[in-house]
Formats: sequence, structure tokens, C-alpha cells
Amino acid sequence: MALFSSSKRPVFKPSPYDTGKRRHRMPRWLAQMLFGAIIGAAGWYFLQNSYGPKRLTVTESQQLTQELNAAKLETQRLRDELDALNSEHSSVRNNAEQWQARANRAEAVSEPLQQEIDALIELLPADPRGYTPGISGARFSQKDDALEYQIVLLQPASAAAFKGTLELVVDGRYGNGRNDVVRLEGPAVDLTRYQTLLNSGSLPAGFQARQVTLRVLDEAGKQRAMRVLRVR
Repeated sequence: MALFSSSKRPVFKPSPYDTGKRRHRMPRWLAQMLFGAIIGAAGWYFLQNSYGPKRLTVTESQQLTQELNAAKLETQRLRDELDALNSEHSSVRNNAEQWQARANRAEAVSEPLQQEIDALIELLPADPRGYTPGISGARFSQKDDALEYQIVLLQPASAAAFKGTLELVVDGRYGNGRNDVVRLEGPAVDLTRYQTLLNSGSLPAGFQARQVTLRVLDEAGKQRAMRVLRVR
């Protein structure tokens, strides 16, 4: 009997409850991590769109770029203007320093001249009538229809400063022999110690001046000095 028996071993049959290959399940910790990442990304997307800064459209982005470029150009223009102003300020400052140096030199020269003038003023004759301020001297000359004059007013150093006007009454004659009087309004008078008045006044055509009556008037129009002098 043993000779006719099969030499094959019986094949092992799996249990009816065995489902074949055993499946590998995802670790629980990995699933939790992936789930948390998904929840976090969704929350970030929600917050970004609900509370985050507004996203610009393509048109808005282009407009913002143009405005930024315009702002850069304006900044450069203002910087150039500032450089120009700084250069101009430097030039003005240099000119001011030069003028100040000239003024200092002029002051150094004028001081001894002023001393000489003060010495000459002391030698000038006072007004013969004793007026204060007084008319120390005057010189008149006629050129065509203009009367040119140089007048020196003088008062004591102790006298108060004086302000007023000068009036000239010119006596003369026309070519036909007719005599006439012409009134000329002179320059303003403003002196402490002395004042020299250099000016000219217009005369009528054909009028020849012979003498001038000078009148010094105060601000109220009251006469303070008077003197009659001939035209040379």
C-alpha cells in the first residue's frame, strides 16, 4: 500500500478567515499631522482673504508702479532744485562776504575823511542872522532852463535834530524885459549837525534868474531860516 501512496505532501490550506496579504495601515501620527497641515492651510487661506491686505489686480499693480516711478522722478527733481538752491546760496554768501570786505575797507578809509569833514564843518560860517538851523552858504548857477544849486545847512551840535523842507523863490527877468518870480520846491531837510543839498530845478523858457530867496520850513510849514543870495 505504501508503494501506491503519493509522495506529495498535502498542501497547506489557509484558514477560511485569512484574507490573503496583510494590509499596511498609515500610522496614526502621520494622519494627524497631515490633517493638521490641511486645517492650518485652510485657516491661513481664510484669514488671508477675510482679514489680510487686499490683493491688487494687474491694473492696480501697474498703476501703483507708475505712481512709484512718478514719485521717484519728483524726488529727483526736488533734489536737483535743492542742489541748485544750495549753489545759489553759496554764491550769494560769497558775494555778501565780498561786499562786507569792501564795506570794511570803505569804513577804514571814510573814518579819517569824516574827521577831516568834521574839522571843516567847524570852520564854516554860521548863518549871519543866527537862525537854527541856519543857512551857512549856497551857490547857484543857471544852465539853459535849469537852476543848479548847492546849499549847506548848519546848526550847533547841541541842537535837536531837525526835519522840514526847503523852498526857493527865484527872482529873474525874461528876454523881453519883464520881471517875474518863480517858486521851486526844494529837497527835504533832515539834519543833526549839518546837511549839504545838491539839486536842480526847472525854470520857464527864456527866464534868466538873478537872485534866490531861500526859506527853511519846519514840518508844520513855519519858517525857521531865510537868506537871499545872488545867482552867479
